[in-house]
Amino acid sequence: MMRPSIRADVLRGLCGLCVVAVSAAGCGDSRPSMPPVAVERRPWNFRGVRGTELQTTHYLIRTTCTHEPLLDRLPEFLEGCWAAYGKFVPPLREPQQPAMTYLFQTRQQWELFTQDFSPARASTYLLIRSGGYEERGVTVSHYARLATTLSLLAHEGLHQFLSVTRGGILPAWVNEGLACCFEAVDIDDSGRPRFRPRDNYIRRNSLRDAYLRNEMFDLPEVLATNAGRVVAMPTPRVRSYYAQTWSLVLMLLEADGTTAREAEGFRELLRDLGTDRMKARAGTVSMNGDFGEQVFRAYVTDDLTGFKERYVKFVRKLLELK
Repeated sequence: MMRPSIRADVLRGLCGLCVVAVSAAGCGDSRPSMPPVAVERRPWNFRGVRGTELQTTHYLIRTTCTHEPLLDRLPEFLEGCWAAYGKFVPPLREPQQPAMTYLFQTRQQWELFTQDFSPARASTYLLIRSGGYEERGVTVSHYARLATTLSLLAHEGLHQFLSVTRGGILPAWVNEGLACCFEAVDIDDSGRPRFRPRDNYIRRNSLRDAYLRNEMFDLPEVLATNAGRVVAMPTPRVRSYYAQTWSLVLMLLEADGTTAREAEGFRELLRDLGTDRMKARAGTVSMNGDFGEQVFRAYVTDDLTGFKERYVKFVRKLLELK
């Protein structure tokens, strides 16, 4: 689930005709140009509103969006996202059907669909002021601006990818933190994404606000909380939660301020994400806390106090505070 708005300048700095792999530290390495993504385009409609259905290897996109530049970019962009997700968390199974992605032109259409698609959770989803959600391997979003929409699709797409290729119970701090690492994105001239996890300035600014106001979540709270709990909180708290999951995962990906054992433990967690092995290993932690904290203690470190001190130092360094 994604709520805050995303960078308005996310499409600046286009990088030519290269395909760039995800890199935790920055842009990644240039790759040879790839052949165009095969796409089938068909008419579709939602409650009488004319729309478009786009099918690629991994996605079935149904949209009422009328912004042609976005429609032209979607197939290449989403297939590029899929490839990038797999570099972080290789799929354990190949989905039998393309991943369903709904993108509506208006919030009203999005709300109507949400009430039909998920009546049990609609009241929670409708609290989202801007963004989208993923449920049962389906993403549901609505259009904002081109840059904002692509960033949103990349975020929700990570949740979808993990759902359909991994499944199982996922610790929210990993799920949301990884998704936030895909929000800062440029696209090349072929429409493929180039991700820059560290350059997520919306999350960075939210993190700075929370830090300077002394309103950051405590580490155990970050590990125990999830988007469903957070969405009803005041906006600054919501922004702080997402910013902290982003910075926590970024710290572990970059191994900046972590021990070698902690960094390797996080890599093991990404390999085990959503598996019975992860659940079993978390179950060995002797505590009554939340599953997310159990996973962190089992894979990263049991010393939350010591890690918190180093995490705060990482935050100050990330924010360039003296």
